[in-house]
Amino acid sequence: MALTWKDLTLTPSAIEEISAEIQKLLLKLGTERREMQRIRLTAEELLIRIREKLGDNAEVRAGIGRQYGKYVLNLRYGGEPFDPTVTNEDDWSVNILKTLGIAPAWSYRMKTNRVTLTLRDRKKPSSLAGILIAVAAAVILGFAGGAMPDAVTQAADTLLISPLMNAFLGLLNTFAGLMVGVTICSGILGVGDTASFGRLGKGVMLRFIVILFITAVFSLAGAAPLMGLDLSASSGGGEMQAAKISEMIFGILPHDPVGPFLQGNTLQIIVIAVIAGMGLLYLGERTANIHILVEEAALLFGRITSGVCAFIPVFVFCALVHQFWSGSIGTMLTLWKPVCVYTPLIIVWSAAMIIITAIKTKCPPGVLFKKILPPFAVAFSTASSMSVFGLSMDVCRKKLGINESLLKFGYPIGAVVFMPSAVIHLCVLACYFANEYAMEVSVPWLVMAAITSVLLSVAIPPIPGAMLIVYSVLFAQLGMPPEALVIAAALDILYDHLNTGFDILLLITELTRTAGATHNLDRDVLLQKD
Repeated sequence: MALTWKDLTLTPSAIEEISAEIQKLLLKLGTERREMQRIRLTAEELLIRIREKLGDNAEVRAGIGRQYGKYVLNLRYGGEPFDPTVTNEDDWSVNILKTLGIAPAWSYRMKTNRVTLTLRDRKKPSSLAGILIAVAAAVILGFAGGAMPDAVTQAADTLLISPLMNAFLGLLNTFAGLMVGVTICSGILGVGDTASFGRLGKGVMLRFIVILFITAVFSLAGAAPLMGLDLSASSGGGEMQAAKISEMIFGILPHDPVGPFLQGNTLQIIVIAVIAGMGLLYLGERTANIHILVEEAALLFGRITSGVCAFIPVFVFCALVHQFWSGSIGTMLTLWKPVCVYTPLIIVWSAAMIIITAIKTKCPPGVLFKKILPPFAVAFSTASSMSVFGLSMDVCRKKLGINESLLKFGYPIGAVVFMPSAVIHLCVLACYFANEYAMEVSVPWLVMAAITSVLLSVAIPPIPGAMLIVYSVLFAQLGMPPEALVIAAALDILYDHLNTGFDILLLITELTRTAGATHNLDRDVLLQKD
């Protein structure tokens, strides 16, 4: 469904017409009633503000439909720059919501105001169906290869299968570091200014980062022995191990501005992006044009990377066929291992966080869990943090008693950077592949795995197929073969839902604990039973 454009004079009846068209589309997409109401009210509010600014005879071009894999409402109108998305909230919190696709985005180009409101992300089953079809076709062709002459399968693999697989990996690695870098820099600039962020905002961000690193330590401590990794064989004594860790940590710092991009060193690119983002943030309005350039770069690389990731089913097909014909398909038969390790780890970690929060806030664990359960269930079933946004905010306000002053920035920014389940997922995969490929694992290697997993969880790009970019960076950083990527892509079908559900549960739990620690919690509301 492409965009359908209409030129309208913005009368009250025209506003009602656009709202009705939005409702018709949302009903067709099966949008939940609460979310449908939020989107319609947002669209109507935007149109009313434009009408109030431009007058009763305002001419607006409205487009509704699918664009770049998302269902959107696009508004175009002339005149002087006017941003109808501005509210009384802090600019930076609105920018974070725009990053999530929850708040409308405004720009002014070629003397035209442009407003985009995301109605819904493209449905997940389309990409899922593509991967499942690719897996089925690869299995059929893989087994059929056993009945073909070796010369035929070798020629097909050499001339077609392997080149296609390597071409995809090359394109992915080319843009992965750049995509992660601009995502980090754009996210920092989304803060708006350091003053509006405030002391409380900085404290919440610090808590998020600390919890993520503790999560990584917990994950590796649990996954390493369960995966059968033996650290006793690590070369060197304690002094040598400490020296390696020190060298590794300082090695993350770039030595020149070009080398990290030429070498594809994503961790150094992240450091450059953080420094550049903080510098631009400090300079404020004096670098407004560079802010726009960074946002456009994020959009550009997002579109390019999304285009590359659209070929994930082709990559999965080629990689699986290659493994069948090369006799290395045995690794696929051990896919149950990371699932069986990740599942208890995320359940134990979530239970521990709920119990700790219950103790800190003096709230019965059962009451707390019952209140958090609905957002978890919706996030798990939809694998979309956007679809559960309205419900989560209502639960935080009306069920848990979290103060609006904390919630208005804590939840949006947490939904972007606080992904503990992704950290556990990446750490488990690191240990799994280290065992499968008989890699030498040492304490410095585990430290690198923890740092990389945390940084990548914060820098996950907001595009379809983003986790494949994260996997490619993680595996390259830890010295794993490219073949690991196809196994991770197959597992991602399951992890997408699990990660989204548990991330929302852990975010709400952390915000409740933070609210209690900062005196932003209404205990009467929290203790009230439904």
